[in-house]
Amino acid sequence: MIKQYWESKSAKDRNYLIALGIFLIICLFYFIIWLPLHNTKNDLLSQINDQKELIQWMQEKAPLLSQKSSNNAIEKPKEIFSIIEKSFKSQENLFPKLVISRNAENRVTVTFNNVPFDAFIKQLILLKNKYQIDIEEAQITKLEQAGFVEGRVVLESH
Repeated sequence: MIKQYWESKSAKDRNYLIALGIFLIICLFYFIIWLPLHNTKNDLLSQINDQKELIQWMQEKAPLLSQKSSNNAIEKPKEIFSIIEKSFKSQENLFPKLVISRNAENRVTVTFNNVPFDAFIKQLILLKNKYQIDIEEAQITKLEQAGFVEGRVVLESH
């Protein structure tokens, strides 16, 4: 059927149909393959440039950050107990049932009951960021009262 249709057309019409077919193939290739790939490439190059700028900024700021963190680091391991005690006792209304005990020169155990989870985590993050005190071990249990926990955390300074 297609063969009969093709043979019934004149040479001039066949050439037009061939040219139209080639034009459609080129358009489909451009819009379906080349254009999406080109846009993806440009997006990736833009992301790479953004990342390069971020890396450059971070490299410029790194010396300042290392100076700040070394200034706040604990000078003596014995200070960890007093720092943790002051940190939690300053918010005694949030942490009323808290027991702090020294394990070693650079380790402290904090046992707690019925404390708000969010406030406790914020306090641990503050100790980490300001004094480089890490969580060595943690045992936390969720209580029936929403948002409150009990447990034990071992903190250590390096």
